[in-house]
Amino acid sequence: MLNIFHKFIHPKQSRMTDQKPQEGDKKTPPINPPPVPVHQGDAEGQQHPVEPKVEAPTSDSSTQKNQADGRESRKNIEQWNRNHRQTMYGIVINSILVGITGISIWFGYRSLKITQDALLVSQKQFESANQPYLQIASVRDSLRPNRPPLVNYTIDNLVSQPAKIVMGKIGIEIMQPDSAHLSPWMLYKSQKKIENYPRIEQYAIKESPYSDTWTADNYITENEFHFIESGVYHVFFYGDILYVSLVTRHELRYHFRVELLAGQRKQFQIWENDNQKISDTVRNLGELLGDFSPKP
Repeated sequence: MLNIFHKFIHPKQSRMTDQKPQEGDKKTPPINPPPVPVHQGDAEGQQHPVEPKVEAPTSDSSTQKNQADGRESRKNIEQWNRNHRQTMYGIVINSILVGITGISIWFGYRSLKITQDALLVSQKQFESANQPYLQIASVRDSLRPNRPPLVNYTIDNLVSQPAKIVMGKIGIEIMQPDSAHLSPWMLYKSQKKIENYPRIEQYAIKESPYSDTWTADNYITENEFHFIESGVYHVFFYGDILYVSLVTRHELRYHFRVELLAGQRKQFQIWENDNQKISDTVRNLGELLGDFSPKP
Protein backbone atom coordinates (compact mmCIF):
# COMPACT_ATOMS: atom_id res chain seq x y z
CA MET A 1 0.00 0.00 0.00
CA LEU A 2 2.73 2.40 0.85
CA ASN A 3 4.68 1.56 -2.26
CA ILE A 4 1.75 2.34 -4.52
CA PHE A 5 1.22 5.77 -2.86
CA HIS A 6 4.87 6.55 -3.25
CA LYS A 7 4.75 5.81 -6.98
CA PHE A 8 1.68 7.97 -7.36
CA ILE A 9 3.31 10.95 -5.81
CA HIS A 10 6.66 10.61 -7.62
CA PRO A 11 5.92 8.84 -10.82
CA LYS A 12 9.07 9.92 -12.65
CA GLN A 13 11.30 8.93 -9.81
CA SER A 14 9.47 5.66 -9.48
CA ARG A 15 9.78 4.86 -13.14
CA MET A 16 13.38 5.81 -13.07
CA THR A 17 14.03 3.55 -10.11
CA ASP A 18 11.94 0.70 -11.38
CA GLN A 19 13.31 0.85 -14.93
CA LYS A 20 16.34 -1.20 -15.34
CA PRO A 21 19.10 -0.10 -17.60
CA GLN A 22 19.31 -1.85 -20.86
CA GLU A 23 22.31 -2.83 -22.75
CA GLY A 24 23.56 -0.22 -25.12
CA ASP A 25 22.20 2.69 -23.12
CA LYS A 26 24.69 5.40 -22.28
CA LYS A 27 25.22 6.29 -18.73
CA THR A 28 24.48 9.93 -18.00
CA PRO A 29 27.14 11.45 -15.77
CA PRO A 30 25.88 13.03 -12.62
CA ILE A 31 25.36 16.78 -12.70
CA ASN A 32 27.25 18.44 -9.91
CA PRO A 33 26.15 21.93 -8.84
CA PRO A 34 28.77 24.68 -9.13
CA PRO A 35 30.68 25.35 -5.99
CA VAL A 36 29.56 28.29 -4.00
CA PRO A 37 32.46 30.57 -3.18
CA VAL A 38 32.82 31.25 0.48
CA HIS A 39 34.66 33.80 2.50
CA GLN A 40 37.31 32.82 4.86
CA GLY A 41 35.98 32.07 8.22
CA ASP A 42 35.43 34.85 10.63
CA ALA A 43 36.63 34.90 14.15
CA GLU A 44 34.18 32.19 15.18
CA GLY A 45 35.24 29.94 12.30
CA GLN A 46 32.03 30.35 10.32
CA GLN A 47 32.08 30.57 6.56
CA HIS A 48 29.76 32.89 4.55
CA PRO A 49 28.94 32.67 0.86
CA VAL A 50 30.43 35.31 -1.42
CA GLU A 51 27.93 37.21 -3.51
CA PRO A 52 28.82 36.95 -7.20
CA LYS A 53 29.72 40.19 -9.02
CA VAL A 54 26.98 41.42 -11.26
CA GLU A 55 28.34 42.84 -14.51
CA ALA A 56 26.66 45.87 -16.10
CA PRO A 57 24.40 45.07 -18.97
CA THR A 58 25.93 45.26 -22.43
CA SER A 59 23.43 47.91 -23.59
CA ASP A 60 24.58 50.34 -20.87
CA SER A 61 28.24 49.96 -21.89
CA SER A 62 27.41 50.73 -25.54
CA THR A 63 25.41 53.79 -24.51
CA GLN A 64 28.27 55.14 -22.42
CA LYS A 65 30.70 54.51 -25.26
CA ASN A 66 28.42 56.26 -27.74
CA GLN A 67 28.06 59.19 -25.37
CA ALA A 68 31.83 59.41 -24.99
CA ASP A 69 32.25 59.26 -28.77
CA GLY A 70 29.59 61.95 -29.18
CA ARG A 71 31.34 64.23 -26.70
CA GLU A 72 34.65 63.70 -28.48
CA SER A 73 33.02 64.45 -31.84
CA ARG A 74 31.45 67.63 -30.48
CA LYS A 75 34.82 68.70 -29.10
CA ASN A 76 36.44 68.07 -32.47
CA ILE A 77 33.69 70.00 -34.27
CA GLU A 78 33.96 72.90 -31.83
CA GLN A 79 37.74 72.93 -32.25
CA TRP A 80 37.36 72.88 -36.04
CA ASN A 81 34.85 75.72 -35.86
CA ARG A 82 37.23 77.74 -33.69
CA ASN A 83 40.09 77.12 -36.08
CA HIS A 84 37.86 77.98 -39.04
CA ARG A 85 36.71 81.21 -37.40
CA GLN A 86 40.29 82.15 -36.58
CA THR A 87 41.31 81.43 -40.16
CA MET A 88 38.44 83.53 -41.52
CA TYR A 89 39.26 86.32 -39.09
CA GLY A 90 42.86 86.18 -40.27
CA ILE A 91 41.80 86.33 -43.90
CA VAL A 92 39.49 89.28 -43.20
CA ILE A 93 42.18 91.10 -41.21
CA ASN A 94 44.77 90.45 -43.94
CA SER A 95 42.32 91.70 -46.56
CA ILE A 96 41.71 94.84 -44.54
CA LEU A 97 45.46 95.35 -44.10
CA VAL A 98 46.03 94.81 -47.82
CA GLY A 99 43.28 97.31 -48.59
CA ILE A 100 44.75 99.83 -46.17
CA THR A 101 48.19 99.26 -47.69
CA GLY A 102 46.78 99.76 -51.19
CA ILE A 103 45.03 102.95 -50.12
CA SER A 104 48.24 104.17 -48.47
CA ILE A 105 50.21 103.40 -51.63
CA TRP A 106 47.62 105.22 -53.74
CA PHE A 107 47.69 108.27 -51.49
CA GLY A 108 51.48 108.12 -51.48
CA TYR A 109 51.51 108.01 -55.28
CA ARG A 110 49.07 110.89 -55.45
CA SER A 111 51.17 112.87 -53.00
CA LEU A 112 54.32 112.10 -54.98
CA LYS A 113 52.57 113.05 -58.22
CA ILE A 114 51.37 116.32 -56.73
CA THR A 115 54.87 117.01 -55.42
CA GLN A 116 56.42 116.27 -58.82
CA ASP A 117 53.89 118.47 -60.57
CA ALA A 118 54.56 121.25 -58.08
CA LEU A 119 58.30 120.88 -58.64
CA LEU A 120 57.83 120.98 -62.41
CA VAL A 121 55.69 124.09 -62.11
CA SER A 122 58.27 125.66 -59.82
CA GLN A 123 61.04 124.71 -62.23
CA LYS A 124 59.17 126.19 -65.17
CA GLN A 125 58.44 129.32 -63.19
CA PHE A 126 62.09 129.55 -62.22
CA GLU A 127 63.22 129.05 -65.81
CA SER A 128 60.69 131.56 -67.08
CA ALA A 129 61.70 134.08 -64.46
CA ASN A 130 65.40 133.54 -65.19
CA GLN A 131 65.24 133.10 -68.95
CA PRO A 132 66.67 135.84 -71.12
CA TYR A 133 64.52 137.19 -73.90
CA LEU A 134 66.20 138.65 -76.98
CA GLN A 135 64.57 141.19 -79.24
CA ILE A 136 65.78 142.83 -82.44
CA ALA A 137 65.85 146.50 -81.50
CA SER A 138 67.10 148.63 -84.37
CA VAL A 139 68.18 148.13 -87.94
CA ARG A 140 69.92 150.72 -90.11
CA ASP A 141 70.60 149.61 -93.63
CA SER A 142 72.81 151.09 -96.29
CA LEU A 143 71.53 149.89 -99.63
CA ARG A 144 73.22 151.60 -102.57
CA PRO A 145 73.86 150.56 -106.13
CA ASN A 146 77.25 149.09 -106.94
CA ARG A 147 78.02 148.69 -103.26
CA PRO A 148 77.71 145.77 -100.86
CA PRO A 149 74.68 145.94 -98.55
CA LEU A 150 75.54 147.02 -95.03
CA VAL A 151 73.27 146.67 -91.97
CA ASN A 152 73.81 147.97 -88.45
CA TYR A 153 71.63 146.14 -85.94
CA THR A 154 71.12 145.89 -82.19
CA ILE A 155 69.70 143.01 -80.16
CA ASP A 156 68.32 143.82 -76.74
CA ASN A 157 67.88 141.55 -73.75
CA LEU A 158 64.49 142.58 -72.37
CA VAL A 159 64.96 140.98 -68.94
CA SER A 160 67.59 141.34 -66.26
CA GLN A 161 68.95 137.78 -66.58
CA PRO A 162 72.17 137.82 -68.59
CA ALA A 163 72.70 135.77 -71.74
CA LYS A 164 75.62 134.77 -73.86
CA ILE A 165 75.20 134.72 -77.64
CA VAL A 166 77.21 131.71 -78.74
CA MET A 167 76.79 131.60 -82.51
CA GLY A 168 74.47 132.77 -85.24
CA LYS A 169 73.74 133.10 -88.91
CA ILE A 170 73.09 136.69 -90.08
CA GLY A 171 72.27 137.73 -93.64
CA ILE A 172 69.95 139.43 -96.12
CA GLU A 173 67.91 138.11 -99.00
CA ILE A 174 66.51 139.96 -102.00
CA MET A 175 63.55 138.28 -103.69
CA GLN A 176 60.11 138.68 -105.07
CA PRO A 177 57.18 138.24 -102.64
CA ASP A 178 55.85 135.17 -104.46
CA SER A 179 59.17 133.35 -104.20
CA ALA A 180 59.38 133.18 -100.42
CA HIS A 181 59.66 129.39 -100.56
CA LEU A 182 63.10 129.90 -102.16
CA SER A 183 64.27 131.97 -99.22
CA PRO A 184 67.59 130.93 -97.65
CA TRP A 185 66.11 132.07 -94.38
CA MET A 186 63.49 129.33 -94.54
CA LEU A 187 66.29 126.80 -94.96
CA TYR A 188 68.15 128.10 -91.92
CA LYS A 189 65.01 128.20 -89.85
CA SER A 190 64.14 124.57 -90.65
CA GLN A 191 67.48 123.29 -89.37
CA LYS A 192 67.26 121.64 -85.98
CA LYS A 193 70.95 122.01 -85.26
CA ILE A 194 72.97 125.15 -85.78
CA GLU A 195 76.41 123.82 -84.98
CA ASN A 196 78.03 125.14 -88.17
CA TYR A 197 77.09 128.76 -87.66
CA PRO A 198 79.79 131.40 -87.22
CA ARG A 199 80.85 131.98 -83.63
CA ILE A 200 79.78 135.22 -81.97
CA GLU A 201 80.71 134.73 -78.29
CA GLN A 202 79.21 137.96 -76.97
CA TYR A 203 77.06 138.89 -73.98
CA ALA A 204 73.63 140.47 -74.07
CA ILE A 205 72.40 142.02 -70.84
CA LYS A 206 69.64 144.47 -70.19
CA GLU A 207 71.94 147.42 -69.56
CA SER A 208 74.30 146.57 -72.42
CA PRO A 209 72.63 145.15 -75.58
CA TYR A 210 74.51 143.36 -78.30
CA SER A 211 75.28 145.45 -81.39
CA ASP A 212 77.08 144.55 -84.59
CA THR A 213 77.42 145.41 -88.28
CA TRP A 214 76.75 142.95 -91.04
CA THR A 215 78.25 143.43 -94.51
CA ALA A 216 77.48 141.37 -97.62
CA ASP A 217 80.09 140.00 -99.95
CA ASN A 218 78.22 140.84 -103.16
CA TYR A 219 77.25 144.16 -104.72
CA ILE A 220 73.80 145.37 -105.58
CA THR A 221 73.53 146.23 -109.24
CA GLU A 222 71.72 149.32 -110.48
CA ASN A 223 69.01 147.17 -112.04
CA GLU A 224 68.44 145.31 -108.73
CA PHE A 225 68.42 148.57 -106.83
CA HIS A 226 65.78 149.94 -109.23
CA PHE A 227 63.55 146.91 -108.58
CA ILE A 228 64.06 147.35 -104.84
CA GLU A 229 63.01 151.00 -104.94
CA SER A 230 59.99 150.23 -107.12
CA GLY A 231 58.84 147.45 -104.80
CA VAL A 232 59.30 144.58 -107.21
CA TYR A 233 62.01 143.10 -105.01
CA HIS A 234 61.88 142.97 -101.24
CA VAL A 235 64.91 142.97 -98.96
CA PHE A 236 64.81 140.87 -95.77
CA PHE A 237 67.34 140.95 -92.97
CA TYR A 238 67.32 137.72 -90.94
CA GLY A 239 69.13 136.09 -88.07
CA ASP A 240 69.20 132.66 -86.41
CA ILE A 241 71.02 132.84 -83.08
CA LEU A 242 71.98 130.29 -80.41
CA TYR A 243 72.35 131.73 -76.92
CA VAL A 244 72.59 130.39 -73.37
CA SER A 245 71.08 131.61 -70.12
CA LEU A 246 73.80 132.29 -67.57
CA VAL A 247 71.36 131.44 -64.76
CA THR A 248 69.87 128.13 -65.88
CA ARG A 249 72.65 127.46 -68.45
CA HIS A 250 70.10 126.06 -70.88
CA GLU A 251 70.41 126.56 -74.61
CA LEU A 252 67.88 128.79 -76.32
CA ARG A 253 67.32 129.82 -79.91
CA TYR A 254 66.26 133.19 -81.24
CA HIS A 255 65.36 133.85 -84.85
CA PHE A 256 64.06 136.99 -86.46
CA ARG A 257 63.22 138.24 -89.93
CA VAL A 258 62.56 141.86 -90.77
CA GLU A 259 61.85 143.65 -94.01
CA LEU A 260 64.04 146.61 -94.90
CA LEU A 261 62.10 149.47 -96.43
CA ALA A 262 64.00 151.02 -99.29
CA GLY A 263 64.77 154.69 -98.86
CA GLN A 264 63.85 154.58 -95.14
CA ARG A 265 67.07 153.60 -93.44
CA LYS A 266 65.63 153.52 -89.92
CA GLN A 267 62.35 151.86 -90.78
CA PHE A 268 61.77 148.12 -90.88
CA GLN A 269 58.94 145.68 -90.45
CA ILE A 270 59.26 142.62 -88.21
CA TRP A 271 57.94 139.48 -89.80
CA GLU A 272 59.15 136.85 -87.37
CA ASN A 273 60.46 137.15 -83.84
CA ASP A 274 60.65 134.06 -81.61
CA ASN A 275 62.60 132.79 -78.60
CA GLN A 276 62.61 129.04 -78.11
CA LYS A 277 64.10 126.66 -75.61
CA ILE A 278 65.77 124.03 -77.76
CA SER A 279 67.64 121.90 -75.25
CA ASP A 280 67.75 120.91 -71.59
CA THR A 281 71.49 120.40 -71.88
CA VAL A 282 73.29 122.37 -69.21
CA ARG A 283 76.29 124.19 -70.56
CA ASN A 284 79.52 124.17 -68.58
CA LEU A 285 79.84 127.41 -66.66
CA GLY A 286 83.58 127.52 -67.29
CA GLU A 287 82.89 127.36 -71.02
CA LEU A 288 80.34 130.14 -70.75
CA LEU A 289 82.59 132.42 -68.73
CA GLY A 290 85.92 131.55 -70.36
CA ASP A 291 87.79 133.12 -73.21
CA PHE A 292 85.21 134.14 -75.78
CA SER A 293 87.51 135.41 -78.44
CA PRO A 294 86.08 134.72 -81.92
CA LYS A 295 87.20 131.43 -83.36
CA PRO A 296 88.28 131.18 -86.99
